[in-house]
Amino acid sequence: MSYQEIPNTAAIRRIADNTSIPADPKNQDYAEYLKWRALGNLPAAYVAPPETNEARQAKKDATLKLIDAASTRAIRELVLDQAGVISLTDIERAASRDRLKRENDKANSERAK
Repeated sequence: MSYQEIPNTAAIRRIADNTSIPADPKNQDYAEYLKWRALGNLPAAYVAPPETNEARQAKKDATLKLIDAASTRAIRELVLDQAGVISLTDIERAASRDRLKRENDKANSERAK
């Protein structure tokens, strides 16, 4: 019998049948695990499963949403300044342009992944 650690939990996994065993001394499976450990055995280190395409896409979408929000703010500032609704200083105008370019570069990089 062999076991594997499960990170961020008080449980372990029995590899043979992929069963998650809670760290409860009253649990018969956990008691067997403790006996196995008492014999000098060590659980296998946890290996994270590969990231799914759906998870990668969700991360990408979330990142692009944040980038789009920052780009929208920079565009809004520049349009309102151009229309005379607000008055940006030269430094603020340059900062908005820089922010817009930076966010667009980030978006292009993210979309290319």
